[in-house]
Amino acid sequence: MKRYKIYSSLLLALFFLVACGGGKKSERQDRSSEYVTNNEAIRLNNAGYELMMEFADQTDSVAKAYAMFQQAHKLDKHYELIYYNIAKAQILLKKYDEVAHTYDQIIALNTEMPDPYVYKGMFFDWREDSVQAKSYYNTALKLLEGGILNGKGNQLTDELSVCLVYFLLNDSTRLSLEYNRLTQKYAQDSINLEFVANMKAQTDSITKEELINGLFE
Repeated sequence: MKRYKIYSSLLLALFFLVACGGGKKSERQDRSSEYVTNNEAIRLNNAGYELMMEFADQTDSVAKAYAMFQQAHKLDKHYELIYYNIAKAQILLKKYDEVAHTYDQIIALNTEMPDPYVYKGMFFDWREDSVQAKSYYNTALKLLEGGILNGKGNQLTDELSVCLVYFLLNDSTRLSLEYNRLTQKYAQDSINLEFVANMKAQTDSITKEELINGLFE
């Protein structure tokens, strides 16, 4: 299985990985420049992910992968990606009551990071609790917009993540306006303009339900 490039936002990685096809996830860059992910935790995570994705319909294999994720977590409790894989394994093992708590653990690592709020919102959407889902999406949106205004992080990445949240909120009006704004903003920047066009093409070709089901099923 191929290893995907490391995105600066896990949200966009989620969108493009689910929309464009399967494959092995790689570790993402941590929010802190001083933090170094434990190498053995990375190995266990990647091996567990590979096992879980190849044999997702086999409970015993998913359980083995889950055990590997838990072992990796013991080695490095700040390794954010492992929490997402733990949550995926919990879903496959039908440990639904534990999933929301796992996302809460990610939020506790960094309350200003929008990604886990979106994932938790998607989980509630998948469980058909649209009220809770919308609450988490809106929290993520505020964090993203605040980061853009304050000049934190990667500007385009955050702007495209905003588009993703509008997509999840089923707000086609604001999504269209944001795409138009970004198209005008990056009209003279062919590379960034291509990213915007690719993102728009994906949101035009996949439904919210397909994206969510691709993550949780």
